[in-house]
Amino acid sequence: EALRGHRFDCCVVDLRLPDMTGFELLETLRAEPALRDIPIVVFTGKELSEGEERKLKTVAKSVVLKDVQSPERLLDETALFLHRVISELPEGKRKMIEKLHQSPEALRGRKVLVVDDEPVVLSALKQTLERDGCHVVACASPLKALAILQERDFAVIISDQRMPEMLGLDFLVESRRLRPHASRILITAVLSLPTVVDAINKGEIFRFVAKPWLREELLATVRNALQRHELTAHNEQLQAQTQELNARLTVANNELEKKVADLEAQRQQLDAANRELGARYENSLELCRR
Repeated sequence: EALRGHRFDCCVVDLRLPDMTGFELLETLRAEPALRDIPIVVFTGKELSEGEERKLKTVAKSVVLKDVQSPERLLDETALFLHRVISELPEGKRKMIEKLHQSPEALRGRKVLVVDDEPVVLSALKQTLERDGCHVVACASPLKALAILQERDFAVIISDQRMPEMLGLDFLVESRRLRPHASRILITAVLSLPTVVDAINKGEIFRFVAKPWLREELLATVRNALQRHELTAHNEQLQAQTQELNARLTVANNELEKKVADLEAQRQQLDAANRELGARYENSLELCRR
């Protein structure tokens, strides 16, 4: 009732509600044309299944899980949807978001694909990212990784350059075709100019990580890659919303033009009727004068 009676820029929803479930509320919001465009942030302590996660992402702009640092994440998400510049927030809230971006919370639950043919390196990468909360899928074969990408989406894809089945750059070029919005990171011991040029032109590589990689450098790179992925996804949502609004506006303009044309036709008919009535009146007066 509050959403129907007032204008809001963002709505935070808990899935556990007393009179209806959060899913039911989200479906209700999506079903009403006046409410379906309100940005929704889901703030819940409920453990989500993959099906529930997919269902949520069709109606919610972001999913926030309750945990130790969830107030920071909630503030970060609502600041994004309210288009608030972080530097202009009050100092206390700004520090909350800065702490979030520098903490493991920035990585928690994010899906990352790691590809390296060396088991020791692959295990080290996986453990490093999982320790900070990432959901990591590790694969020793780039061909198998491509098969995984056909079935699953990832926010970040990390690949070694030198692998026997195919070069990491070639793998990332192909992964770009399958998952264009994922941020791609190339790990390499030797970084030549042709590799850099090809990486930029063909694979749109987000960052390079030099071997031997440092843990903090790797984590900082992945955090930046995740932020880039979130901004890309948000931009795509805004573009989709803009296209939908433009389509609605086109339909409304066409309907308005039709109504204007109908009113103009009615006006012309009324003018003609008035002219005819005036002529008949003049004829009647002329007959009376005779």
